[in-house]
Amino acid sequence: MNYDQVIYFIFTFAFTEGLAAVVVEKGARAKAGFIDDKGKFIIKPQFDDASQFSEGFAAVNVGKNRGYIDKNGIMVI
Repeated sequence: MNYDQVIYFIFTFAFTEGLAAVVVEKGARAKAGFIDDKGKFIIKPQFDDASQFSEGFAAVNVGKNRGYIDKNGIMVI
């Protein structure tokens, strides 16, 4: 799916630190990413689960792996 053309989200979190986690698609194909206040993806949907940003980091899951990303989407922990 071309996420530049997503027009709605399955689920959204509240904005924290300027970004909101959103889920696109449903079921096994669901992926989470992060948008800015204009609805533009800053971090493309690629995570199986994601939490809100706090102190510059957000917890994410990819498969059985869990870690923390920064606001550029880079896994740092």
